[in-house]
Amino acid sequence: DMGGNIGSGHLFRCLALARELKRNRKKVVFLISNKKNFLEHVYDEFPNIKLKGKNEGDFLKQCQQMEEIDVLIIDLGSKNTMYSKKLKNRKTVILDDIGNKKISSSVLINGSMVNSFHKYQVGSKKSKLFLGIKYMILRKEFLKFRNKFKVTKKPIKNILLTFGGSDDLNLTLKLIPYFFNKKYLVTIVLGPSYKQKIKLEKIIKDQTNFKLKSTVKNMAKLLTEQDLVLTSSGITIYELACLGVPCLIFPASKIQNIAATQMTKSGFGINIGLRKKYNSNILNIINTINFDLQKSMYLQGRKNIDGKGLERNTKIILDLLSK
Repeated sequence: DMGGNIGSGHLFRCLALARELKRNRKKVVFLISNKKNFLEHVYDEFPNIKLKGKNEGDFLKQCQQMEEIDVLIIDLGSKNTMYSKKLKNRKTVILDDIGNKKISSSVLINGSMVNSFHKYQVGSKKSKLFLGIKYMILRKEFLKFRNKFKVTKKPIKNILLTFGGSDDLNLTLKLIPYFFNKKYLVTIVLGPSYKQKIKLEKIIKDQTNFKLKSTVKNMAKLLTEQDLVLTSSGITIYELACLGVPCLIFPASKIQNIAATQMTKSGFGINIGLRKKYNSNILNIINTINFDLQKSMYLQGRKNIDGKGLERNTKIILDLLSK
């Protein structure tokens, strides 16, 4: 499940894990419900099996019958409880973000920095829980580029906008008019599920200070080339914190707002909050971000996220495989 209001962040962390497991000579196969969505995000990098049927019950039965699977990694949000319960006789790893549910998996990993999202009703004494920000899964490129970004005393010039795989709140279209003044060089990154690309291209056609990118091979490199990033509050805020790149956070849901508030309280980013409308005050906020604030965000973000969550989680899964 991916794209649309489901988002794509969970797929990218699964891809990061898949690549590390493959590097450790493990065979990785993705079980999917929508082949078109999957190929838009992954292309043909990993083999996949399209589950047959119309509901989760049908999908679960097929998972139960796949005896050749040694470990099943499940990253399905609100469906994690159902899958961990029905597959409790299998070696399973649950990847979760918001807690407050019952789980029965062999391993549960939650890398959120929000403590209230770490509450679980554990259905098995054998379950092992790995909770907290040190287990946040980021793609390997973010650790590689962690030391490439430095804050400078120059005025903010390069700004990037990225609002997830689909930008369901149309934040891109709502915010770009405030950057038509040519003062900033603006890069817009569109996700695979974004539906307003043609409209957006028409709007910025005559704006010479805008760049549009639909496919980014190395997001970490691109982020380190910016002075400021405007983003929703998904996995991107953890990626930015790892690099130390200052950001304005535009949460797309109440859950995201809680995470954005926590990140801001820790000293990284500025949470704009949940809003239906935006105005030129966004530019006023940008103008308040001086060198001292940028440096403070840089230091605190990197302190929060060391970029080694992928290594830690790969080891956890390899240990489970060896038992």
